[in-house]
Amino acid sequence: MFSEAGYIVNNFGTETHSELFEFESFCPMEMNSSIRFPREQIVRYIQGEIRRLEIDNKPDIVFVGGQSGVIPFSYGLPEDEYTLPTLSVLVATIPHAYILCVNLTDDIQFIADNVKVMEGLGKGKLIAVVSPKIKREYLEKTAIVKNTTVSYQEYKSFAKKIEQHLGVSLYDIMDWKDADELFKLICSYFS
Repeated sequence: MFSEAGYIVNNFGTETHSELFEFESFCPMEMNSSIRFPREQIVRYIQGEIRRLEIDNKPDIVFVGGQSGVIPFSYGLPEDEYTLPTLSVLVATIPHAYILCVNLTDDIQFIADNVKVMEGLGKGKLIAVVSPKIKREYLEKTAIVKNTTVSYQEYKSFAKKIEQHLGVSLYDIMDWKDADELFKLICSYFS
């Protein structure tokens, strides 16, 4: 949508498969990554890549895709696999705006706590929350993650919670109408 509207867009990802989606750059930070950067070099590397994109491509906007784990939801998670790499991306890229992807099963207070940390790290503000109309459920007996499409009413109920607690709208980017509304929101935010 941005390209079709004449914007020069660059993408920076945090997973090696970012290249498959033709991202202009990435830093492999996913869990169990085969490529590991020393922690003290991650921020410098990301800052260098973002600067390179700015100089070489002169984009109007750089979308940065990050990992979950702004704050840990359990003491059982290794901090170097989630939280510290995610915080490194936030510190290195200094986002101007956040679009937070959540699961419909996420606790609203946990989402709000993550937003506080993200906004507290820099000058960016949360402008939207996105989630497909799919609920991910972990089936403990079989250790399988089951995806279930939720009802319109269940999705709208979650959207209402997001708006009440965070003051922003929920978008399903798999829905063309929502994607178009989010596109317009981003354009107006940066105008």
